[in-house]
Amino acid sequence: MTTAAGAGGMAALAGCSGSKSDGGGGGSDNAGDKLPTYSYLNNPANYNPARHDAINLVGDQLKKVGLNTNVQVFEWGTLYTKITEEFNYSFATWSRGLGIDPGRRMPEQFHSSNTGKGQGNFTGYTNKDLDPKLMKQLQIKDEQKRIDMLFDIQKTLNEDVPMHPIVQMPNIVAYNSDQVSGWTDHIAGYFHFEPMTSVEVNNSKKELRGSWAETSAL
Repeated sequence: MTTAAGAGGMAALAGCSGSKSDGGGGGSDNAGDKLPTYSYLNNPANYNPARHDAINLVGDQLKKVGLNTNVQVFEWGTLYTKITEEFNYSFATWSRGLGIDPGRRMPEQFHSSNTGKGQGNFTGYTNKDLDPKLMKQLQIKDEQKRIDMLFDIQKTLNEDVPMHPIVQMPNIVAYNSDQVSGWTDHIAGYFHFEPMTSVEVNNSKKELRGSWAETSAL
């Protein structure tokens, strides 16, 4: 999984609710029931143009394979609530970062005890066989044993596909070298706290100012 590699990535998520059935029943036994209409939630173009365009592209591709997909745009606050609180969606594309230690956030995102509204497992994924492994890997002191266990967890997640990584975020940051020094390269990416532990600021207000920039690289 891209998002389990320690860097930030965009993952397409399959939601646990929000799809509406078109009905079914009316055809012959051989035809079967109609597929439901799937809601694919999108952010506004002015919030994150790259993600907005990527979602429209994926939505078009889902239609081409025969899925009746309705892409809906919501402002960020409403979008966040619908996905993490209301679970009112079928698909969403989300930017996720697991930091330098992917095992720390895996239980939050994939453990069956965290599927309640507002909790980290907002895809509704449950796997009772995986739950013990998600918690046990946090207690393993032997580095190689823990790495092997994390790979085993990733294999299960790749097979069950609660999240599917689609792009990797570029590890790029721009800063004013006249005001800021001490940045360190880090596998977790510059937007995590680890590369900032040695940063020194030289300006009149002693402030570290910045902005969050997102883009996607296929």
